[in-house]
Amino acid sequence: MIGQWVEVGGSVPIVAMSGRNIIQQICYEDKKVFITTTPAYEIVKSKVV
Repeated sequence: MIGQWVEVGGSVPIVAMSGRNIIQQICYEDKKVFITTTPAYEIVKSKVV
């Protein structure tokens, strides 16, 4: 279970980390690589190309 009702504080950054952590765990159990990017990285990458 994830979300604002199960995390102390329930702020957006805390809830986002909760969701990220469960997806990372699911990827590990499915033997898939867990890769993240940030919007800033995508902007820089598009300017280089």
